Amino acid sequence: MSTQALVSKLLAAGLVLLLVSCGSTRHAAPSRSEELTGFVLVIEDASDGQARHSWQRASEFDLSWYDHLSSTGDAVENIVLASSRPRDCEQEHIDCFRDCMKRRLPSYLSHVKRGDGSKGSYCAEKCMEEYQDCLKSQRSPALEFSATHEAAEWLKRNRKELLVGTVVVIAGVAFVTLSAGAGVVVLAPVVLMAG
Repeated sequence: MSTQALVSKLLAAGLVLLLVSCGSTRHAAPSRSEELTGFVLVIEDASDGQARHSWQRASEFDLSWYDHLSSTGDAVENIVLASSRPRDCEQEHIDCFRDCMKRRLPSYLSHVKRGDGSKGSYCAEKCMEEYQDCLKSQRSPALEFSATHEAAEWLKRNRKELLVGTVVVIAGVAFVTLSAGAGVVVLAPVVLMAG
């Protein structure tokens, strides 16, 4: 293979990579805080171990996927939206156990049976984790940032500590964490999730 052909192929490959990386629509944070309600903040792990963030228009982001997860219980059990009163962790724990015992378990848990007490043990363990998360969220103050850049930088540094359902106030707009882990953190305005 000639040097010129190799250079041409490398140039073509570089161009393809550039086009692919520019393929997803990314927006800068809106300059006015009232516009924030139309954007979703996405923080992704990059291959170099750092995190990158992007503000994506909510109209271009599929939030219905998160509604599906919360209604089926596959990954997100409950998204707790901001409220002026504290959560009742004890009642949430009772409700979690009752709902778990009523619900049919996924097929990969076919060994868990109601009659031998293993389903009760499974539900108790699962709901205790949620109870502990609730207590932890009650002890921690709300995350509040006055500027979008400040919020994005802090969230990138602390993305692994975020819990699903965490409310983050950015420039006066309340966001809820919809996804935390697996290399992607997604925060959407509460007004979009409540609608």
